[in-house]
Amino acid sequence: MQNAMQQINSKNIEMDMPSIHMGIGINTGDVAVGYLGNISHHDFTVIGNEVNLAARVEAYSMGGQVLLSDNSYNLCKYNIKIGSSYDVHPKGKIRPLTIYELLEIKKPQRLALNIENDRSVPRINVNMLVNYRIVDKSKIFSEVYEGQALDISYNGLKIKTANKIELLTEIIIEVTSSIFGADKSSVYAKVKHSNFEDSYYISGLEFTVIDDAALISMKSFIDSSI
Repeated sequence: MQNAMQQINSKNIEMDMPSIHMGIGINTGDVAVGYLGNISHHDFTVIGNEVNLAARVEAYSMGGQVLLSDNSYNLCKYNIKIGSSYDVHPKGKIRPLTIYELLEIKKPQRLALNIENDRSVPRINVNMLVNYRIVDKSKIFSEVYEGQALDISYNGLKIKTANKIELLTEIIIEVTSSIFGADKSSVYAKVKHSNFEDSYYISGLEFTVIDDAALISMKSFIDSSI
């Protein structure tokens, strides 16, 4: 599915349509499957704790990723290749959960995930103040934090903050810089990696939602700066 998205986006570009991206979360366990409801309304569905956990794993994913819960990983770990692993704290779980980035399956036939190499994407140094808020699913928290954007690429930002942002956390960034157009823009991104340097947190962000006008303006800025 993820590899097929590249073909879809190639067609979208030809038709001047925006690219689309998705994340996938996989969990394994016992669930209840069947028709639920009454005579007037019923649906074929699947329910259970493991379904809920799969949804939480998916919520941590970024565009192009396939993430596995530890349940799924332990069942197939000798037949797959993984990349990064993350310790996360999903709601409703007392203990932290380790999730794994799937890169390749070896059986029944080899299939590797086509991953865009971040090093091939131009990064432009900037000095831009940003405000951001934490996002949890559809809820945007009211507390506003300040940060400084250090560089920008087609796919994301590197920012410096006084506050730690946990890995895979989604944030909404508010910027007024002309890089994103004349108007104030709100951009959604997830934390891909983070380091503590000289009393600040340096976090690499990957865009998850950016409006077309801001995206065009940002790409024009990067292209003119290369």
